[in-house]
Amino acid sequence: MAEWCMEELRYKATRFGKTPGGAIKVYNGDVVKSDTAVPHSLKIELQTAVRRLEDVPEWTKDWHPGSDGKVLDLVHPSLFPVVYGRTRALGKGKGFATLDDCIAKCGEGDVLKKQKVRGGNFSADFQWLPCEVDISEDDKQARITSYINNLHTAKHKELYGIIEKIITASIPLWNVTLAPLAHLWYHKHQPQDLRPGYPDGRDVIFRIPYYEVKYDPDPENAPETEGPQRLEGEEERYSSSYWDRRERWIEATRKVVLPEPKVFRPLQEPPPFDLR
Repeated sequence: MAEWCMEELRYKATRFGKTPGGAIKVYNGDVVKSDTAVPHSLKIELQTAVRRLEDVPEWTKDWHPGSDGKVLDLVHPSLFPVVYGRTRALGKGKGFATLDDCIAKCGEGDVLKKQKVRGGNFSADFQWLPCEVDISEDDKQARITSYINNLHTAKHKELYGIIEKIITASIPLWNVTLAPLAHLWYHKHQPQDLRPGYPDGRDVIFRIPYYEVKYDPDPENAPETEGPQRLEGEEERYSSSYWDRRERWIEATRKVVLPEPKVFRPLQEPPPFDLR
């Protein structure tokens, strides 16, 4: 396993500098990181501009719940979200708000009606307010075109410009992450072991194929004469107390057999992708 990991790191070293923004794929799922995509000068700009949000009276500070006064939420999307049945919005054909006039237009529009929501994945009462970002122009800076919730467009105008620069710097990294998803070809032409039979018909790629958990010892398949025994009054076949004790014994006793990977082979790189 250690040798496989070293070979993977050697391969990643050959790729460093060849991907936009110094992006490095870290884990499965095409997670990407970079220490250079956002310039140091831009980090300083952000830290300087954010001080206005930090240097406020103590009673106005929004300390994150459960952080013991260590995490200060500067711009929290859960504060003043959309409240269905109360929040107003400009409907279709009734104009729109820009960064220049969105504060002045507060209170305009119609009250958003509550919608019936099935299941528990969405709230019928609240919703975070996303901001719109225009990235359509090639090789130009991204433009924030709508209000960032809880960030005043006039008082913190400088921050809007800084966030635009950070988004622009992030686009090359997003391109690297999204490229495999944009090209189904990539998921069907890999030298690694595949796991067939997924609902959409694609083969799923694994860096180290691992399809089932094996235990040694495997107490789950051990005879009932091993491990905790039934107590008096637990003769019933489905005694919950007995099976609870046995389940705890199984979890405490079993040991996972760690698989050894095969010879390292790099995944084939997908064709380039561009969000713009």
